[in-house]
Amino acid sequence: MQRLLLMGLLLPLAYFLIQTGARYLPGAEVSLVMLLETLVGTLLVWWWVGEVPAPLAFVGGGMIVAAMLASSLRDLYRQRRKAAEGAPDARRLRDEAAEASIARGDPAPPVGERH
Repeated sequence: MQRLLLMGLLLPLAYFLIQTGARYLPGAEVSLVMLLETLVGTLLVWWWVGEVPAPLAFVGGGMIVAAMLASSLRDLYRQRRKAAEGAPDARRLRDEAAEASIARGDPAPPVGERH
């Protein structure tokens, strides 16, 4: 019974996070995170139900984790290369623009228009 209540709390939260996270992440990263859901689901079934996954499930899970790691490392490398080449830092520019907007007294943009 406790597990059903826990699922009743976790599932709506998970779907909310899936929908809002897609607004702020690139499509390729969203697809990798959705693959991670499959991996975590398999591990939860193993933990809660005791059903041991097949050996190929572990291979697939390792491939998912490796793809996410490779994607993250590639993005980090690109960001560092751009910074070394003198490209402006997008986060710093955004923060400076927000501070200037606050100083002018401009209202905040609607949530859908934030980037």
